[in-house]
Amino acid sequence: MPRNPLKDQQLRQERTKQILDSTSRVFARKGIQTKVSEIAADAGLSHGHIYNYFGSKEEILITLIHQGQDAFTKLLLDTQQQAGTVIEKLRNMSTFIIMNKDTDILLVTLQALSSDVLSEEAKKVIRQRVEDNLSLCTALIEDGQREGSIMQGDAKEIATLFISVLHDFTIFELRGFKPATPLTIELLLQMVGTIKEG
Repeated sequence: MPRNPLKDQQLRQERTKQILDSTSRVFARKGIQTKVSEIAADAGLSHGHIYNYFGSKEEILITLIHQGQDAFTKLLLDTQQQAGTVIEKLRNMSTFIIMNKDTDILLVTLQALSSDVLSEEAKKVIRQRVEDNLSLCTALIEDGQREGSIMQGDAKEIATLFISVLHDFTIFELRGFKPATPLTIELLLQMVGTIKEG
């Protein structure tokens, strides 16, 4: 029976997602030193099958982290395009993050940057992408400062604070805290905003 290129591509995309989802789970729970065989077991695939999709564990890890960074870039760009004040935009973005928290990817990224599993070159690329996303958030903060809804001061420092606290929301429960709520978001917005909504 002749091969169907469209079906083959769809299967490849599904398998790649399956492997990346397993990698995220396994690395977050067991650490990024975990063997590829454990990723394969979690994905329900053979060890060799993984290498039909990725050349190495480092390639899997880099792909996973870049995927998470791409998702955050998209969220920031979508947030910029929304109607409303910057405070309203940041509220919507924050709500999305706490409702769809991806704790695993944050833990995996932090492990990757603080270990020797990845090359310095790979870490440099990841850090540059972090800086690019910070620039997008800084632009939002600057818009808010111009409209008067965000406190004055160093926009990049405010954006760094905002993103750091926002990402920390996703690991509240791991720290033993209650999950972040809409009230948690309002407190964060009050930290960086000038408009006190009651």
